[in-house]
Amino acid sequence: MLIRFHSRLTCRDPEPARMKTLYLHIGTHKTASSTLQLFFARNKNRLARSGFYYPVEGSYYLGIENSQSLLSHSLRNARPAYIPKRVNFTRQGCIADIRRDIQNSACENVLVSSEHFSHSATHEEVEAIRSAFSQVVSTIKVIVYLRRQDQRIESGYNQQVKSGLVFAGFREYAEGILADPGNAFRYDLLLGRFAEVFGEENIIARPFEKGQLHPQGIIFDFLEILGVEPATDFPVPQALNKSLPAEMIEVMRLIGAHFPGIEHRRMFNRFVMSAPLGIDNRPHTFFTDELRNRVLTAFEASNRLVAKKYLGRESGELFRESAKGELPLYEGLSAERLAQISARIWALQESRKALLRQEPGRQNPARGMAGTTRQ
Repeated sequence: MLIRFHSRLTCRDPEPARMKTLYLHIGTHKTASSTLQLFFARNKNRLARSGFYYPVEGSYYLGIENSQSLLSHSLRNARPAYIPKRVNFTRQGCIADIRRDIQNSACENVLVSSEHFSHSATHEEVEAIRSAFSQVVSTIKVIVYLRRQDQRIESGYNQQVKSGLVFAGFREYAEGILADPGNAFRYDLLLGRFAEVFGEENIIARPFEKGQLHPQGIIFDFLEILGVEPATDFPVPQALNKSLPAEMIEVMRLIGAHFPGIEHRRMFNRFVMSAPLGIDNRPHTFFTDELRNRVLTAFEASNRLVAKKYLGRESGELFRESAKGELPLYEGLSAERLAQISARIWALQESRKALLRQEPGRQNPARGMAGTTRQ
């Protein structure tokens, strides 16, 4: 798909006395943030011609995510395990870099994006975001997409297992979220923290549902928020981080729990995604009807508050898609099925070893298991 930007806004010589407007995209997780960020990064020059600066130059920018995630982590003094060890960043350095680059930009508008901003769990952490930008922007608009909690929980579980971060079964994972009364799935609390700092009038909340987004998808929806009219002219990326089949996730979870470190687990998971293991690729859900209903009930009041306060919907209806489970329930991985897949893994590895013995020169230290390369 190709799009072209049309906008009355253009970048011109910076006016020192005139402050800029920041559009701060905070996610949330599992709402196509990676796809949006890839689009922003690939098209930063075209965005600039439409009046929007997407900064990618400084220590605040994490290239593997195409976002300003290092800034978001630094403001909470956090360093998540997924960040490569070679990446160095500090709070002071990230703030100094982002301020410098915004000041040097000729654009009147700035776009910053990281779903990790939504991890800001206290008033002080949200205030730290405002403080980081207060010297270089006059107005901050907070853009947030909200996904129905049961869908977000299931998609998040899929991603966490694929990333080698979670080994719990799905029910245990979901129960843990339900047990945390102040978690990020309470959207009234999340938006309330940002509204206290930036003002309710500056919160732009969008339900992440196909029927409530722009007919042409999330990228067009976001451009609509910015006031940039799209047409056809340049590439739009395909959706990233798609969920994996339930059986594949269960293989990763059960076997991955026995690896010594996250790099080994990720190497194994890449192997499972690429090797011919005969995995059942049919879509399933991990949710029983009972568990899904508990989740929906737990967040019903929160969602009604958000719909009324931030979307002006007196009905309190935030999400409109049917909550009835349309996919068959995944019944789990039997011992026999797990043994069958494990035997295929062993056979593939033995074949690889045989090839390496026959052609020693083909051995590549950058390769992991058969069927995968290290990324």
